Amino acid sequence: MAKFSLLIIILVVFLIIPMSSAQSNLNVKKTEQDIVIIVERDAPARYNLQIINNNNVTDKFEIYSLVGVSIAPKNLFTIGQDKNISLDIKINPHEETKKDIRGFYTFEYQIKGQNTGFFKDNLKIKIVELKDALKIEPISITPNASTAEIKITNLEKTEIKNISIKADSVFYNLEKTISLKPLEETTISVPIDLSSLSSLSAGSYDVDVTLELGGIESKLKEKVNYLEKGGVSVSQDAEGFIIRTETSTKTNEGNIPVAVEIMQTRDIFTRLFTTNSPTPTSAVRDGFFVEYLWQDEIAPSESLVVKSTTNYTFPFILIILIIIITLAVKMYIETKLVLRKRVSYVRTKGGEFALKVTLNLKAKKDLKDIEITDRIPSVMKLFDKFAIKPSEIDSKSRKLVWKLSHLNSGEDRVFTYIIYSKIKVVGNFKLPLARANYQVGDKKMTVNSNRTSFISETISN
Repeated sequence: MAKFSLLIIILVVFLIIPMSSAQSNLNVKKTEQDIVIIVERDAPARYNLQIINNNNVTDKFEIYSLVGVSIAPKNLFTIGQDKNISLDIKINPHEETKKDIRGFYTFEYQIKGQNTGFFKDNLKIKIVELKDALKIEPISITPNASTAEIKITNLEKTEIKNISIKADSVFYNLEKTISLKPLEETTISVPIDLSSLSSLSAGSYDVDVTLELGGIESKLKEKVNYLEKGGVSVSQDAEGFIIRTETSTKTNEGNIPVAVEIMQTRDIFTRLFTTNSPTPTSAVRDGFFVEYLWQDEIAPSESLVVKSTTNYTFPFILIILIIIITLAVKMYIETKLVLRKRVSYVRTKGGEFALKVTLNLKAKKDLKDIEITDRIPSVMKLFDKFAIKPSEIDSKSRKLVWKLSHLNSGEDRVFTYIIYSKIKVVGNFKLPLARANYQVGDKKMTVNSNRTSFISETISN
């Protein structure tokens, strides 16, 4: 009997290993058609694949990815022996991918033959928000100007159609819909409200810009430089939070030399953490404040630039520590139920990709009407053996529900189940959050589990 069992195990091993490691003999040439995904636009990335079947049989194939995106077409396609086809594919990132990723995203895709194994390779797409795909250049307005020229550039290699642009400032109001070809630049001329200029002093003014595409709005702020009568533009920029750099610039945009000055006021606290470049012409202390003055004569096209850098590292660290301690104490006091989710790999006789999911429940107060809900990922199936069977299993919504009438303070409960897939998952496999609804006294509350993922490359065949 033992010899017969050993023979069965050896036969299974020799059958599974070739099936799991079979590689399809395909040659694939990738051509980018449009790989840019605009978050606000409902349009996929597009590639053309030239696929050559070097297998010794005609086969039917399907193309898909298990990591972060979906690929169309989803139907099977046939390639004859030593034949080739041209396949146009569309790539749509999952909502979580569109939410979390910015810039280039490289992922693995697979072409699976029904009889000739797998072909694996990588594709890339670029995910950007509309406000980052467009560049709106700052505007300079002279006192006698009647129109402003707004230059808008498409920074991406993709056509963006029907962009609604609204811009509101003290100088003008703009509402316009435009379309831009890849890397196209366009200029919009907008009339200036001349009645507003008489009461304005020279300087840099904000412009509230709203971009709308596909019903989704993005808001950003741009600048308008209102020039002095002598032709001097004034701008102020600030960047950084912990280490904050403020830059004040006066530029001679006229045709004669002009004398300019820049003044800044600091309190006695921030001046301790601030360095200035260049050194001020003068510094005068007045009570709790210090006034710094820079003076210079600048020729046409020259600028006086003053940079002041304030390093808030030490005060910031102290404030963050206070906030963290306060939040930790508050969370500890307010938390009535702790829900932890973890996942572990399960080896199967049939070679399926299987995971054991464990939900740990701990009550910190007396609770009642507890309902724990978890969901099965779309690529996985549920194994119908449970330590504690769920109260409800909804196969349509792929939802599992356990119900408890009450939990005493300090009481623990553990729920486990197993999910599996015939297709091996590659990459970082993320599981949905579990959720628990419960009642404390007359108050109904909800708590989510921690995020859980599994990196399948760590499992050897």
